[in-house]
Amino acid sequence: MEQKRYIIDIGANSGEFILPIAQANPNHRAIAFEPNEELFLNLEAAKTPNLEVIKGAVGTKREKLMLNISDKGDKGTSSLLNFSKKIKEDSYWGERSDLVFDRQEEVQVDTLEAWLCSYDIGSIDFLKIDTQGFDLIALESSGVELLGKVKFGVMEVPATDLNHLYEGDGSDLTAALAFLKGNNFNIFKIEPNDEGFREYNVYFYQNGINPVEIEEELELKNNKIYNGNLPVMLADYEKSYERKLRSSLGLMKRALLGYLKPARKG
Repeated sequence: MEQKRYIIDIGANSGEFILPIAQANPNHRAIAFEPNEELFLNLEAAKTPNLEVIKGAVGTKREKLMLNISDKGDKGTSSLLNFSKKIKEDSYWGERSDLVFDRQEEVQVDTLEAWLCSYDIGSIDFLKIDTQGFDLIALESSGVELLGKVKFGVMEVPATDLNHLYEGDGSDLTAALAFLKGNNFNIFKIEPNDEGFREYNVYFYQNGINPVEIEEELELKNNKIYNGNLPVMLADYEKSYERKLRSSLGLMKRALLGYLKPARKG
């Protein structure tokens, strides 16, 4: 029996990544992990035939934990961890008004290896991890055999120990790169995920795999979540630069026209 090819999304949120990717790749099986009850039900209602949605979180062991949920702010910041007590002191995080939690839900947590132990997985062609402080933990929890089946993936990590958005997040860019390099992965690209350069998306691939071919086959570049916030940031920068340039040219034009205006006769 031929083993199946998978696309996995840990921390699927509203499904902006996994729903269009699953639809574009009907020959792949897709799995989405989402612990938030409301978002899980929305995904269940919108899923494609090749997509399975798991209501649960990925962590270090099987246990029940409280999920901190942001309803009024950015739902994407919901986490098993609390916000860092130092974010108000940070020049970037401190300006964000949406970094608040409104309520909690009890959720089931287990390792990725345990969650997927009964699946007939031949390969994980793409693995997206966005778990708000648990990304490296989620990858580490896959175990040696499952980790060896990951061809290409992306995860989000803080830039340094000083930039943690969440209390108890033990990962950073250095730790993530060290783990990947130590487990037969190469780095495809590293991109900032916010204007303050506090978090980065790390794209990684298994030695011997061509990530560009996977990008093309899975149509990943058509997905705005795969591309992260960088295109938006660049577009905003270009608009800002264009506004400044137009303003400067306008001032120069007015000054020049004023200089060339003939003097009035007395």
